Amino acid sequence: MVRLVTNHSFALLEAEQRGVRGELEDQFPLLDEPLLVDALVFCDMTTTPDGNVTTAEARIAEIRGRYGHRSRTRRTHP
Repeated sequence: MVRLVTNHSFALLEAEQRGVRGELEDQFPLLDEPLLVDALVFCDMTTTPDGNVTTAEARIAEIRGRYGHRSRTRRTHP
């Protein structure tokens, strides 16, 4: 489960930006379970951060509202 959650939602791209992609890949290799990965993405894209049901369109709008339309990953540092 940790490997699954660790690698969803652009985690590898964010890790690369922070210079720790190799460490992430070593400690939490990608799962070779496409249905499980798809299930997590579906759940992530159809629930809000506080757990309410939403549409994928509304979820994308919410993400863009938090991170900006040009952002592809979370930025927690300058």
